[in-house]
Amino acid sequence: MKRIATLVAIFGIFAGLALGVSSCATYHRTVIVEKDTKIPKGKGHVGHQDKHFSRGVKFYSQGKYKKAIKHFQKSLAKHPGNWETQYYLGMSHSEIHQFKLSTYRLELALNQSPRNPRVKSRIYTAFGMTYELAGRPRKASGSYSLALELNPRNSKARKGFDRVNSKHKRHHDSDDDESDGHESRG
Repeated sequence: MKRIATLVAIFGIFAGLALGVSSCATYHRTVIVEKDTKIPKGKGHVGHQDKHFSRGVKFYSQGKYKKAIKHFQKSLAKHPGNWETQYYLGMSHSEIHQFKLSTYRLELALNQSPRNPRVKSRIYTAFGMTYELAGRPRKASGSYSLALELNPRNSKARKGFDRVNSKHKRHHDSDDDESDGHESRG
């Protein structure tokens, strides 16, 4: 009788441990699945619940970049780790030709962003756009190239890469034509 009671007790302990381990594993898997399903959509984990972030996006889409910047800064004061707010701040600064501030904010966005290739590609595309506006075609081309390595389907990066490289090629072709002309005259 003592043996049966001991065996039942041991079995109960093992069953409890097994149940506890399996419930922890299930919980952990659920958290990972939820996190992965949100990130690819490009949602900022905190920003979309923040009225200042929403207003900033609204002003950004209307081309009112200075107003957008004010709202993104207020949002960032509440949620300093939000990569998407940093991203939009970088894009807004780029649009008003504040390129150093833009690259600073985009660097912060890159460092704070999740390890998701599509998100990283989006940020590198923003770097490319900023460098392109700043008249730095080689840096723009490099950023667009990184964006395409991370996400070959990134159409903005593809268009930017093609645009910058076709302009750069035409510029070099015209330089070659001019140098040929100068050599034949001399």
